Amino acid sequence: MVKIKYVSYLADIAGTKEQDVKISNPTPIKKLLKIKPEDIAGEPIVILKNQRTATLDTLVNDDDLVVLLPAIDGG
Repeated sequence: MVKIKYVSYLADIAGTKEQDVKISNPTPIKKLLKIKPEDIAGEPIVILKNQRTATLDTLVNDDDLVVLLPAIDGG
């Protein structure tokens, strides 16, 4: 099962902090999210797959961990 974690305001948009999705074939992250890409268009976010940088088009497999969090910047 793919576990998806939403951090900070992304959890508010998704309506949950965590989501488990059962998949049988490699699937792009964007097809599994409770957040629509247009809901976060232009927002600086970081996507991680198993602690490595990913994109909405990155393929995930069963037992992967995906984390979406706001990008942090400033000084």
